[in-house]
Amino acid sequence: MAAQRPGLTQALGVKSSPQASRKQSTVGRAESDMGFWSTVGKVARAGVEHANKMNQDAKNNVQKYEQEDDGYVKEKFKSGTTTEKMAAARVLKSRGYTKDTL
Repeated sequence: MAAQRPGLTQALGVKSSPQASRKQSTVGRAESDMGFWSTVGKVARAGVEHANKMNQDAKNNVQKYEQEDDGYVKEKFKSGTTTEKMAAARVLKSRGYTKDTL
């Protein structure tokens, strides 16, 4: 069995009950859980913001691509960025193209 390190109360010479030490360890765990969930929330929020920006960029590209010919839009669909491909797919679909005809 591993030796236990003395806690702060023992180092200061304060006597504590087993219930008090359990309560302290629970509080520390709750604080670390809050840090974890705070980080999860920040990551999720950043992901949503990124997805919204990509969707807005794709919508802007759709407006541009609607003015272009099929060849240009097909080229963007094959070799563009992710948002360009999304926009090109929307435009080509609205023009009657399917997966099989690309």
